[in-house]
Amino acid sequence: MTLSDLLNCRVVGASGWTYGRVHDVRIERSDDEARIVSLVVGRPGLKERLSGRGDPEQHPHRLGHGVEISWDAVIAIERTTITIEEKRR
Repeated sequence: MTLSDLLNCRVVGASGWTYGRVHDVRIERSDDEARIVSLVVGRPGLKERLSGRGDPEQHPHRLGHGVEISWDAVIAIERTTITIEEKRR
């Protein structure tokens, strides 16, 4: 699987709630390797991809609003769907 395979995948919670589609993937680089940090999803994620991130204070990482989902929350990846673990509040 490549990073581009993740783009446009539908992201759903274990409860069945749909968070939207993957519009971008955030990575961290160090020397000769890269690690996936988060998925940018939903309409806000598409807007951010098309217009740029801008001020980080205006785009906080938040699971409930569909901007970024931590890669650590991913529990399953299928061909067109990514399932995430949802945190209970």
